[in-house]
Amino acid sequence: GWSAAENLAKIQSEDIPRIEAWAQRTGSCFAAEKTELIHITRKRKEQSQGQLIMNGNVIKPSTTAKLL
Repeated sequence: GWSAAENLAKIQSEDIPRIEAWAQRTGSCFAAEKTELIHITRKRKEQSQGQLIMNGNVIKPSTTAKLL
């Protein structure tokens, strides 16, 4: 998408359900406290926009992320 809001809408409606279904099929789980959301954009206003919900947990955007 062209904006953080468009990207979040697509991720929430298409990607998250697919990820949750895969996790359920394979017996996997995601630790919400270790899940991070970061917008990579030049538009500073968009860096803190929106949130995602995964397995009932709210994931808010951060300005930094730790990659493991």
